[in-house]
Amino acid sequence: MRGCGPGRRTRVTDRRVAPAWVLVLWLAWACAASAHAADDAAQPPICTSKDKEGRLLRKWYAEGTAAGNAGDFYENRDRGHTKPNWSDLPQVRNFADTLDHPAPGGNYGLRTLVLPPVVIGNSSTSHHPLRGGSNARQCYSSAHGVDNLYRQYVGGNLYVYPEHLDHDPRHTGSSGYGDLFPTNTPYVIVSQGSSGSDVAFVKAVAYTLAAFRPEVKKALIENGLLMPTVQMILRRTNKTLDRSPEYLTGKAHPTAFDRENLDRLKMVELAHEIQLTNIPPVVRLKVQKQEEPKDGVDYFELGRSEKLADTPSAIARVFRGRQYRRKMVVSAEETFDLNKRPLTFHWVVLRGDADRITITKLNDAGTVAEIDVPYHERRPVAEGARLDSNRVDIGVFADNGAYCSAPAFVTYCFLDNEIRTYDAEGRVLEIKYGASSTSIVVKDWPALFRLLDTNAGPARALASQFDNKELAAVRRAGAAYEKANAAVAAAQRALSQAGPKEKRAASQALARAKQIASTLLDRNLSGVRRSTRACVSAALSRLMHNARMYVANRNSIDKLYEAADKAGKDAFDRALRDLTRGGLLLQKGDSLELNPLRHGLAPAMERLSRYEQVLISRLNLTILTQLMFPGILSGAYGANYVDQKLAFQKSWRDIYQYDADGNLLGWTRVDGGRNTTFNRDGFILLDTDEQGRCAKAQTVKYGIKRQEGGRSTVQLVYEPGDEIVYYEYGGVDDWQGRVVRREPVQ
Repeated sequence: MRGCGPGRRTRVTDRRVAPAWVLVLWLAWACAASAHAADDAAQPPICTSKDKEGRLLRKWYAEGTAAGNAGDFYENRDRGHTKPNWSDLPQVRNFADTLDHPAPGGNYGLRTLVLPPVVIGNSSTSHHPLRGGSNARQCYSSAHGVDNLYRQYVGGNLYVYPEHLDHDPRHTGSSGYGDLFPTNTPYVIVSQGSSGSDVAFVKAVAYTLAAFRPEVKKALIENGLLMPTVQMILRRTNKTLDRSPEYLTGKAHPTAFDRENLDRLKMVELAHEIQLTNIPPVVRLKVQKQEEPKDGVDYFELGRSEKLADTPSAIARVFRGRQYRRKMVVSAEETFDLNKRPLTFHWVVLRGDADRITITKLNDAGTVAEIDVPYHERRPVAEGARLDSNRVDIGVFADNGAYCSAPAFVTYCFLDNEIRTYDAEGRVLEIKYGASSTSIVVKDWPALFRLLDTNAGPARALASQFDNKELAAVRRAGAAYEKANAAVAAAQRALSQAGPKEKRAASQALARAKQIASTLLDRNLSGVRRSTRACVSAALSRLMHNARMYVANRNSIDKLYEAADKAGKDAFDRALRDLTRGGLLLQKGDSLELNPLRHGLAPAMERLSRYEQVLISRLNLTILTQLMFPGILSGAYGANYVDQKLAFQKSWRDIYQYDADGNLLGWTRVDGGRNTTFNRDGFILLDTDEQGRCAKAQTVKYGIKRQEGGRSTVQLVYEPGDEIVYYEYGGVDDWQGRVVRREPVQ
């Protein structure tokens, strides 16, 4: 499928000479539109639907207050795979029918051109999430892609693309990867789901276009406001909103929209309500000032910057540098209101920790603001949500007293394959690249319930994670599940023995038996208000993240190790070796002690860095699945996926050092069995003076190494450079020094 290319500017307002094929498209459209509108009496009816919105459209059209769809074109880009039925909106024309030859760019996948207005389209196509993902994500992952979408947005084009596995719960691919979109924009509609999830939105937009008053629609098209207004209407009428103020919250502006929350009737009514005198404004943003971390020192991306996109309604950044905060001054002074009505501006946190994000308006009009965003770890998109995200969204809205605009976004994407630890002063202590996550699930529920009824050591360890009420409820559920599982086994035997005539009924009986058993695990327990699955999962998670599980229970775990098979022993040995080789576990006499990176008087468990916690959870995962509950539990230690267009893969861990005043001295890079010390300028330390300060260093070369296999990957690698750098210092208290000379490597 076609990726997102740079595209070309085609709108007259861009004041550039359009390529010849673009002029042909415009001419073809103009001729078709002119012929289509030449004879009003020949126009087909506005709408044949018998629902309420259809009746309203016919009534308004007869009164002359609805524009209809004359001049509106539809483009299908999946070869009819999910093509809407337009019999209820007969005025909508197929864009391909206006051309004697296929349009440049083909008719499949992502639309990378701006077509003559007005065009709505869809494409139920996508790459695998690990190979670029959905059409929208392909665009969102490059400056060219976002810029092209913006030109479609103001050029009267609006496309709908399914998210297809780019916006689903879970983390490392077991059923989804979370929200993989690196930014959010109002330029397209991303539908939640896969093929077919887009059709309802295409139809809703077409109904909305038909409902605009003729003079309003004409003004919207001429001023590049049509699709911004449609986006406002879509979001304002979302069924998830309980009241109007929620339009200024993340509920109204998700990355992907669920068709179940689409309210076509309200969209039609709101579109028709808009008058020529109160057309909604459109926010236009521009960055005035921002911090610029340095590649090769603050982050390592071979020339990439933190800038992902700068467009008038979407500013996107990738949080790469080691610094804890980013400050950006953004202006909305170029915001456009057709009627020049006075505007009120709202700068709001739509996604992220609002208590830690600071937005300061810098003028009385509220058109300029400083946005201060600290580092964010992965978190649910909203309280209680199953979907996680690594992104912060700031929404900017302009209110003209009649309507609030569509959102403009300022977004920060935090890389999920990094694990960072900062100190209380916001100094980075370590960054682990190539991060992974652990997960644990029950593989054999009957065996788990049977074990939980015994007094075996693993059973006692798991039972200790429940309170008395939970434990009793889980055991009762286990007894009920045992009966349901026996019914599943009986149904399986019956199916295996069934003849051709009985096979269908036996298969249905097995499906019902499995459904009953599964329902028992997901039903809330009496007096607990959580399901059996949720209670057990929470208990296992507590065990997996218990930093002292092995240290405090070494003898009993070592006995389980002796009884384990070779695969279990090997897995445990690898996990334990990672902790001891990094110095996190130290042998003190006959006992093991935790030795965290962070020093201090607090207990060791409270001083663990995030990466150290991950190492411990990996060891505990191995203990639980290989030693304590073999065959009953299964787990995974999967790499956190980040699109290679956003960040190269790296394999190392950087541990940072500071002087007494908190200034960076350098860092130690742990890369497998290799430890390399870097100075504050990102050079490899070669020699120190008598105080231990860098006296001589060597520059560094970064490059990429392609690894072919099941999935082609690009690994960032480094090696010593071709220059030696010498330093001198102004006294015993000077730890920063200065470069005094450079020499080529001999």
